[in-house]
Amino acid sequence: MKSTKIISAAVMACSIASQAQLLEKYSALSKEELLSIGQPADRMDPKVRKFVNDHKSKKVVRKQVVKSDLLGRKGASKSASVKDSVVYMVNDAASERMRVRVGRLNRDILDVKGFRGEVRYDEKLKKNVYSFNGKEMSASEYEANVNKWKKNRDKKVKSFSLPVVKNLTAEEIEREFNSSDDVIITSVPQKETFSVTNYNGAPWYTPDEMWNANGLKTYGHNGGYNGQNVGVYFSDEGCANATYLGSSYQSLNCYYGVQSHATGVAHVLHSTAPNAKLYSIDWEDASGNNAYMVENPASYSPQIMVGSHSWGYYTGDNAYTIDDALLDQYVYSFRVSEFVAAGNKKASYADYWVTAMGRGINSITVGAARLDKQHYGSKYGYVLTDYSLYKNPDMNGHGDGTAKPEVVNFTNFWLRNSGSPQYFDGTSAATPFSAGMAAVLMSQRSEFKWNPELVKAQFIAAEGLEVVNADDIDYDDARFTAHIPSYKLFTESRSHILSWPGITQYEIFGTNNNGNDAYYTVTENVQKGKRYRAVIAWMVPPAPLFYDHVMPHDFDLAVYGAGLGYRGLQSQSLMNNFEVIDFVAKETGTANVRIINYRNDYSTAPLYLAYCFVRVD
Repeated sequence: MKSTKIISAAVMACSIASQAQLLEKYSALSKEELLSIGQPADRMDPKVRKFVNDHKSKKVVRKQVVKSDLLGRKGASKSASVKDSVVYMVNDAASERMRVRVGRLNRDILDVKGFRGEVRYDEKLKKNVYSFNGKEMSASEYEANVNKWKKNRDKKVKSFSLPVVKNLTAEEIEREFNSSDDVIITSVPQKETFSVTNYNGAPWYTPDEMWNANGLKTYGHNGGYNGQNVGVYFSDEGCANATYLGSSYQSLNCYYGVQSHATGVAHVLHSTAPNAKLYSIDWEDASGNNAYMVENPASYSPQIMVGSHSWGYYTGDNAYTIDDALLDQYVYSFRVSEFVAAGNKKASYADYWVTAMGRGINSITVGAARLDKQHYGSKYGYVLTDYSLYKNPDMNGHGDGTAKPEVVNFTNFWLRNSGSPQYFDGTSAATPFSAGMAAVLMSQRSEFKWNPELVKAQFIAAEGLEVVNADDIDYDDARFTAHIPSYKLFTESRSHILSWPGITQYEIFGTNNNGNDAYYTVTENVQKGKRYRAVIAWMVPPAPLFYDHVMPHDFDLAVYGAGLGYRGLQSQSLMNNFEVIDFVAKETGTANVRIINYRNDYSTAPLYLAYCFVRVD
């Protein structure tokens, strides 16, 4: 029987507290009631709608006198001033134009048969054991099977196009708008990059110091893992100075020329993942059209698997924008793991809302933290910078925030011998640092390639470096606090991974498919006093989220056993595509982790769901 439940947000999500607890945000409203509140989105943004409405009602009539009409006929006016001329009354409002973007969001759900992947650390063998559709195999065999699946899937992916900038009258805008239910028309945003060099005189640190702090050098680079065979692209204003990047860097277009911000992004990426192939794309082309995603990422060699965006724009609110939705569509279609800057606070900003495009639900949004530890109350540790934006977007229009950022990472890079800039900071630096870590991870563990939901789950599960002021700053409506991922937990946590890309709910949950009674149970061995984190993440087709303000898939998470009591622990948020439970086992034995298929609006369509269980300490 399908039960009604109270929303509780992600339980102590990535908190460094020793014990998770059930948090209830609402005491009366059920998920079903909340889902009915959302209103469908207007496919024309408010600025464009105002322009159209104003010009439909506005008439600016003036007299236009010409010597002859288009057929060359002379006028016949008896007025001396217009003798032998033709007089027209012209409505100037009808000819006024607005610069807009015209795009469309794909509503189709890609139907491709998927697989069940599993990677589990075997205590007896002291290594990871791989399984593809229930068959055990080596890591290289597993990768070959995934690559074969991805190649077949790519054949069915529809072409992806970004919005086109047009200069249109009100009548032309309405004509475009009415041509299809998929057409979206927006004003042209003012984009900005997110570095804040010399902000508050912050100290600077070399990449080596960053890597030592988060374990990347010890558990990644020292083992020979440097992003090899992984393509990473970044979008920015202009392109990077390639002097110190060599053959590892390729500019795909460079309308704005070499820029210091793009150069800073490239050098953080290159220093973090020195053997990855970097591609840059200018955020606009010569016509002013957006160009911030690489078309057909699988056509490059090596193939593009990671994206990084250290820019965005402020909208004056916390709404889910077309750019967020398009990036979500890109991730959903092409399986590229995307990292986006949360943005930096400016005096002109009214609030600390995460900027667009950092509101995308399938991407990973990154905040910035300082490497130098500081005292904060009774705590001493890393702190979120005072400019890093953290307030959540509102996907459904009634205050249920989507938890952003999901990740915080170090900033304030001293890029020695890299030309200009030598110093690079802000969320602009923390974002490529995170993207570079993902590239190194993919070169070390191939199961993360082409699996953005697993990358998101792993990054959240591995947040082992505490941000001591996170609970006071980033603990807003979604009850989620982001921390800094430890690379050690990427590789040394004896993790258990399950992945269901392209699998239907029937193949995961059986015939009992919706509500609290439809669940999949994973049994994990735990030790008394040890801390663990269970995370699920899934990809969302963005059309229903953008058009109808509804999450089409809603999974929940619960943990029972291990001395956690009758109710266990639960994570039941409404507008997130991940759930997380952080707990300390009270008994040695087994913990039963339950993945609950609470709601799925596309019952026969494929899901993209991943599970990650790690021992934190």
